[in-house]
Amino acid sequence: MNKRVLVVTPRFPYPEAGACEQDRAESIRQLQHLGFEVHLIGKVFDWQDKQAITGYWQSHGVPVRLVGYRYHRLAGKERWRKIISSFLLPWYLDGAAYEYRDPDMRALLKDELKNFRPDLVWFDYTYLWPLYHLVRRHRVPIIVRSINFEANHFLDEDGRTIINYLKAVPKFITEWITARAADVIFSINPQEYRLYQRYGARQVYNLPLRALQHKLHTHEPSETSQLRVFFSGSTYNVAHNRLALEFILKELAPAMHKKFGDRFVFHITGAKFPEHLQIYIRDNVRYEGFVDEMDAFLQRMDIAVVPSFFGAGMQQKIFEPLARGFPTITHTRGLAGYDFVPGQEVLVANDLESFCQALESLRSLARRQELSANAKHKSQQLFSQNILDRTVRVGIESALK
Repeated sequence: MNKRVLVVTPRFPYPEAGACEQDRAESIRQLQHLGFEVHLIGKVFDWQDKQAITGYWQSHGVPVRLVGYRYHRLAGKERWRKIISSFLLPWYLDGAAYEYRDPDMRALLKDELKNFRPDLVWFDYTYLWPLYHLVRRHRVPIIVRSINFEANHFLDEDGRTIINYLKAVPKFITEWITARAADVIFSINPQEYRLYQRYGARQVYNLPLRALQHKLHTHEPSETSQLRVFFSGSTYNVAHNRLALEFILKELAPAMHKKFGDRFVFHITGAKFPEHLQIYIRDNVRYEGFVDEMDAFLQRMDIAVVPSFFGAGMQQKIFEPLARGFPTITHTRGLAGYDFVPGQEVLVANDLESFCQALESLRSLARRQELSANAKHKSQQLFSQNILDRTVRVGIESALK
C-alpha cells in the first residue's frame, strides 16, 4: 500500500503566482509523482476562491480541507487576549506562529491524524510549530520544508536595527524549536542548510525551488544589435525588490544609456510599481507591468540583471534565468551558497562600475553563448527532476526509519 502524507501549508498556493506558491504546489505534485497518497490542509484568506482551490486539487486526486485565517485582524477583547497570552508565552510573540494556535486548524489536524492516519506529516514553513505536538502524540514523523530562515528574512526585509533584533528573537525561537522537533528539515539553500545544522537539526537536506526543473534549457542566445536586459521583481512592495529596482532605474540604466545609448534596453516586470519612480521610465527603460505570459516575454530577452542587496531564502528571479540559460548578472550574495562559478556560469558584480562592465562584456555573442551553456549545465546538475526527486525520497526515507 502507498505511504500516506498529510501536507499542512499556510496561505494556500493557488493560484501559483510567486516562487513560494510555485514551490509548494510543485511539492504536492512531486509527492504524488513519487507514489504517495496526499491529503492537504491549508489556510485561506477571505478573498481566496475556496471552491476553485478545492476543485482544482481534488480533480488531481488530492483531498483539500481549508481553514480561514483567524488572528491576522483581531480587535477588542480578542486582540488583548492575544497580546496577554503572547507575553505569558513569549515564543508566541512570533505572530506567524501564533496563527497556528487556531482551534479550527488544530481540530482539523486531529481529525486527519485520526481518520487519514498519515505515515508522515509535511509542514510548509517553520512557523507552523504550534501543531507539532499533536503529530508527536500519534508518533508520526515530521518533515518541515523551510522556504527561508524566518529570523534572517525579517531582519533583511525590515532592517537590522536594535528594535528589529528584539522583534526577531521570537523568530529565532521558532527556528530553534523546529530544528529540534522536526525529524527532517528541507532547507532552501546551502547557507541555511548549515544554519539548521548549527541549530541542532537531526537531519537536514538541501532542496532548491522545485519549479526550476520546468525552466531548464529554454533560452538560446542570438545575434542582435540591441540587447534586451530584464529584471523581474514580482512585486515592489517587497523591500529587496524595490531597492534593486531603484538601483537599476536611478543608476545602472542611466549609466548604460550615457555610454551606449539604446544598445542596452532595460525591461522591468512586476506588480505594484512605486509611483515616485515613474519619472525614471524613460530613455532605455521599459516597464512591462505584471506579465501573465512570462515564457513569451522571455523569448524576446537577452540578459538577466538581478541586483541582490539583501534577502533570505532562494530568489527565483536569480535562479530561473540561470536555469533557462540566460547570461545573468547578480551580486555574489544572491547565489546563497549555490555552486555557480563566477565568471564561468554567472557574472557577479557588487557596485555600479562592475555591473556596467559585466553588461558591456555581454555585447559579445560568443561570451553570452559560453555563459548560457555553462549555466544550463550547472542548473541541470542542481535542479533536474531526478536530483530533486532523489533528495525528497532520501529525506522521507530517513524520516520514516
